[in-house]
Amino acid sequence: MADGNGATTGNGVRLVLGRLWVWLLCAVLCVALFWDVLLAPADTIVGGNDLASMFRIWLDFAKSALRAGELPLWNPYLFSGTSFVSDPQPSIFYPPTWLALALPTPRALGLIIILHVWWSMVGAVQWLRSETDRSGLPLSWSGALAGASVFAFSGYPASKRGIWALSRPGPGYRGGSGRFGASQSAAMAVPLSLAVSA
Repeated sequence: MADGNGATTGNGVRLVLGRLWVWLLCAVLCVALFWDVLLAPADTIVGGNDLASMFRIWLDFAKSALRAGELPLWNPYLFSGTSFVSDPQPSIFYPPTWLALALPTPRALGLIIILHVWWSMVGAVQWLRSETDRSGLPLSWSGALAGASVFAFSGYPASKRGIWALSRPGPGYRGGSGRFGASQSAAMAVPLSLAVSA
């Protein structure tokens, strides 16, 4: 059956299924790298000090205000009071931040970072698939996935998202050595070796 553009419904289903397995594979790679974050106790803060000393406090403030039936417009605890809703740092209108309303704040912060890693991988795969090689053919799914892994797990993007800090326990962690585990080291080595061999 064809739609108004002449494309068949079967092609649309194949397109979605073709992308779905790559999105799921990106999710599996993120889970393989950040399994310790997903299995950490709900009150464990992973990542850098900013998550513990700023973002957790801001999100807890927003949660308490919303539970009291108020929009957190003003933060009376910073300086002599400052606008809270217009501050871009707490990001209360950013949909992934809403996870903190349903989950314990430390767990939500860890999941938000993992979600951003996954999102960057999916976006990089889709962008790389839209590019063509010298012969005019689209880049293969495996090539796009390799390129997306290099992008998401290494270099500048990783340092901006705090991936290196995420795999090490931050303040509030109750146990562990604070060092990379074997699976995290292996997962970080794969994109690095791909980048070096390219």
